Formats: sequence, C-alpha cells, structure tokens
Amino acid sequence: MTSGVATAVKSLKQRVKVFGVEPAGAPKMSESVKKGELVTLAGTDTIADGLKPVRAGELTFEHVKKYVDEIVLVSDAEIIAAVRHLVLKEKIVVEPSGAATVAAILSEKIRLPKGPAVAVLSGGNVDLRMVPGLCD
Repeated sequence: MTSGVATAVKSLKQRVKVFGVEPAGAPKMSESVKKGELVTLAGTDTIADGLKPVRAGELTFEHVKKYVDEIVLVSDAEIIAAVRHLVLKEKIVVEPSGAATVAAILSEKIRLPKGPAVAVLSGGNVDLRMVPGLCD
C-alpha cells in the first residue's frame, strides 16, 4: 500500500513527505532500501500479519526507493497500543498491519507537520480478544 500511495502522492506533489512504516520484527523493505537491493529475511515475527512476508515485491521495492522519503520501524507493543487507541479513543477497528502508521505517530517516530497530514488506516480483520487489555 505504501508504494501505491507514495507513487500517487509524489506524482501530484513531489515535496510532500511520505513515510513507510514496518514492524521491527519484519523489516524487509527497510533492509532492502538500506542495501539497495531486495532482501529476503530469514523469518519474521510480528502481530501484523499483513506485513509479515519475508520479501517485498520487485515493483513495490522500486516505487518505495523512488517515492518514499523514510521508513520507520515500530514494535509490536507500539502496534498493539495503536490498535487499542483506535478502538477505545477513535472508535475505529483497524487490524494491526493497518494501525502501523498510527503506531509510528503515537510513538513519535513520525512527527506530524504543522498543517495537513494523512495516516492511512486499513483492514478490520482483527480478533480483538488478541489485543491485550482490550477485552479483559
């Protein structure tokens, strides 16, 4: 999703900053960008199922290299806190993968600019009983 959003945004306004967010337990894209080539991880470990693959796609990688300004990593604890925040405070059900952007904002790994900002939220495929402290 990051590559598609970044491609669309940068084609309209190149000076807009676009951040990618990955779980620390599945840093396939950030590692690939660092090395300048696609990396296949030995394994991944994260609550964010949608971000769990061990390798990014070739086209996705090319778009991220070209259009994404920075990739930040968030822990599973930060992702869980974001899911909890979205459910309890915003009344939005978002799966862990889709809450990664909010995790980066809440943990201040991405600082919002003054003015407009967008955090893409996606997916409601989550068993809320798996989120600690939510359904106790």
